[in-house]
Amino acid sequence: MLAIKKRTFTNLLVIFFVAVNLSFIFLQIYKQSQFVKLSYDRQRIEKEQAQLNKLREDLIHKLHLQQSSKIVKKYATKQLGMRNTKVSQIHKIS
Repeated sequence: MLAIKKRTFTNLLVIFFVAVNLSFIFLQIYKQSQFVKLSYDRQRIEKEQAQLNKLREDLIHKLHLQQSSKIVKKYATKQLGMRNTKVSQIHKIS
């Protein structure tokens, strides 16, 4: 009777040991899949960030072009109908 209980106890320990090892294997697989998923997300975000940085630099370049004095002068004369004035034509009103 004691031998049967001892044998049953060892069988339970073996089953428990196998179950714990299987759980560790499944947890390792889950961890690896999460790692791969997060790596793809990180690559996507880095690519999007690079595109946004390029767009930002393009917009800053366009802004600087629009702020250049030649472009402003051209816009003022052609679009707004302004004309060049000489310094002698400027009068100070007090």
